[in-house]
Amino acid sequence: MNVQKHTRRRFLTSSAAATLGAAAVGTAAGTQLPHKGTASAAPSPTHHTPSSIPFFGAHQPGIADPTPTNAVFLAFDLKDSTVKSDLADVMRAWTGLAAALMRGDTSADTSLVSTGSTPGKFTMTVGLGGAALDQLDIKRPPALVDLPLFPGDELEVAASHGAVFVQLCSDDAIYLGGAVRAVRTAAKRVLRPRWQMNGFRGAAASTASSNGRNLMGQIDGTNNIAVSRASTGGPVWVDAV
Repeated sequence: MNVQKHTRRRFLTSSAAATLGAAAVGTAAGTQLPHKGTASAAPSPTHHTPSSIPFFGAHQPGIADPTPTNAVFLAFDLKDSTVKSDLADVMRAWTGLAAALMRGDTSADTSLVSTGSTPGKFTMTVGLGGAALDQLDIKRPPALVDLPLFPGDELEVAASHGAVFVQLCSDDAIYLGGAVRAVRTAAKRVLRPRWQMNGFRGAAASTASSNGRNLMGQIDGTNNIAVSRASTGGPVWVDAV
């Protein structure tokens, strides 16, 4: 008759080994043999959202589309030698660039930053300021007037104003970074960068239906006008200038 001396350490070690061994067997058996009378767990439903927004339409994208997670705002000045045909060349280049990037074609991004990423509902919106029309001797529409200084304003000239403006939006910050480089590269012969402002929302912004708070605790966009890209007229879409 063999009598083994049991100690607390030996008992705990043996118990742990037995427990782990049983767990391993149970896992293996459970993988191969489902429990009788227990239905297999159904996979959680996955909500797929489109990663791209159509470029072509009645109006520019990025105005009445869902609010993105990330945005970059670029302002440019016209170089002194710029003429109308130069600016037209930039607009044609940007049109092709926007259409490509919005469908996920990153070949125009020579920096390769956006390669391998998805558009993340990327949009590109372009606008002209009064300074561009004045420099090119184009008559301004009556509604296009310069904003006055408001009480309390202490504006920095270098970070204000501009002739040409570009808004770039995406839920993918990497894709957005490549787009910024591509936009600048396409315009460098004619336009001079003036300022850039980056914006972002919370991680759940792309799926949340409510307005989130900014870094100062304020709720953004509470008085935005509801509008779609298919609508016409009203305070957003101007039919005649």
